[in-house]
Amino acid sequence: MKQLYTLAAAAVMLGLVAGCNTPARRIHNNPKLFASFPAAAQAQIRQGQVAPGFTRPMVKMALGQPDRVYNKETAGQTRELWTYVGLDLPPGAMRDQEFDVVHSNGKGHSQYRVVPVPNLPLNQDREREYDRIRVEFAPDGTAACIETLREK
Repeated sequence: MKQLYTLAAAAVMLGLVAGCNTPARRIHNNPKLFASFPAAAQAQIRQGQVAPGFTRPMVKMALGQPDRVYNKETAGQTRELWTYVGLDLPPGAMRDQEFDVVHSNGKGHSQYRVVPVPNLPLNQDREREYDRIRVEFAPDGTAACIETLREK
């Protein structure tokens, strides 16, 4: 029975991820813009990757809206810096939860989702944000520098 719950939770997570704002969804929503990009950039965007020389629309298509936007001031020059944030959760911070779903036709079923555990003990670490990707734009509006977090 526990395997059934695990499989159901995995299926729900897959469905949630499929409905997220992914490169495929952004491409689907903006096909003309995507078609205007060079073929090499299109291939990288499909993979959710960016490279120096990408324009702001290319970066948005690949990574979505930035979580934070900074202005970087240097001697006589201002550059825009986009940051994409990741989230680390402590062990035991998530659990499966059952929800009852009722459709407009009156039929229903149970659905499982992975949700945060409420009221964790005060001594247990909470989630931690970190910068996953930073994109620095040159004054001409193209990506001049891409910083990615190196996995340990």
